[in-house]
Amino acid sequence: MGKAIYGATGGPDPRLVAELMALRARVRALEAELSEYRDAAARADLARHELDLHLMAVPDTALV
Repeated sequence: MGKAIYGATGGPDPRLVAELMALRARVRALEAELSEYRDAAARADLARHELDLHLMAVPDTALV
């Protein structure tokens, strides 16, 4: 079973190791990008909420 996983040479295939490292780096980059998008969305929600509060406080709206 070990030979099937690591190959007959006794160690992992260098091409697979390189590919695994590249994939892990890509996953880290995508997670960082997702985090940035989530932060931007949270800031946009906060700004929208602050605008709603401001509009509710303005006394000279058409509804008054």
